[in-house]
Amino acid sequence: MNQLKTLLASFTGGNTSALGKALMAPIFIVMVLSMMVLPLPSFALDLLFTFNIAMSLMVMMVERDVRLSDILYELQHRVGRAADQKYSEGPK
Repeated sequence: MNQLKTLLASFTGGNTSALGKALMAPIFIVMVLSMMVLPLPSFALDLLFTFNIAMSLMVMMVERDVRLSDILYELQHRVGRAADQKYSEGPK
């Protein structure tokens, strides 16, 4: 194991944090492929489905909040510009 680590460390210039980052993607791909091939117990599937639904709901709520804040920001500036134009014209 130490020989493999020194060989991989030589590719990253001896930086061990870069070694961990370099190995993260291949390990993740192997884990995903093994989850597709190997059967998972029903409890693990339930947890993964729950996590998936919770994450998708969180993404939808954040997207809605960002869109709403953009709309409110634009509306606030339109009202501000309209008020500036109204008072810059002077009394009629």
